[in-house]
Amino acid sequence: MKVFLFIFCFLLIPSLVLPNSFDDLSNNSSLDKYDEIKSEWFSNQCRQLIEDLHLQQLKNCKLIKSKYNNAYVTINGDVYFTLSMMKLIHNKHQWAVILAHENAHLELKHYQQLADKIQNPDFFFPKKKYKKLREKVELEADHRAKTIVEKHGFNSNQVSYYLQRIESGKRDKRTSQKIKKDDANEIIDLELIESIAEIK
Repeated sequence: MKVFLFIFCFLLIPSLVLPNSFDDLSNNSSLDKYDEIKSEWFSNQCRQLIEDLHLQQLKNCKLIKSKYNNAYVTINGDVYFTLSMMKLIHNKHQWAVILAHENAHLELKHYQQLADKIQNPDFFFPKKKYKKLREKVELEADHRAKTIVEKHGFNSNQVSYYLQRIESGKRDKRTSQKIKKDDANEIIDLELIESIAEIK
């Protein structure tokens, strides 16, 4: 359990650890370069999971085109999932853990801790100490997510299967699969993620 949680911490929420102004995150400027995919099904399913888990920090769910397998959360509570990531999520338990992880970052005010470290770096070994803080907040978010999902009847262990698919994709050099704007398979992609609803 501890192993997959530690690995998990490096996969999520890079938007909170970018070394630039945190004010940019409040208006989502760092995510403007990605095209949003409008899916009523995605929004409804994500919103339902947020309600089932009682995640009070998350406000809106958005699906974006990106070659990265990742989720991002902004200070104002918008949570973004890449289509590449959604293809690797096979059930609502895995999705729930990721949502709870993103919510935990906001609930525990990790963005403030990281912003403070960026604005006031340590004199000795600033990058190393920043990395240690980043690892610390990611592990805290993992532990908080595990507690929340299990409290509400979800299986937190399911996320390990998602992580195995990530690692397998890296080995095969197929993890970063670029999605073009004119991708004719977009409808197939959306049908693929909608299959999550049928998996218990």
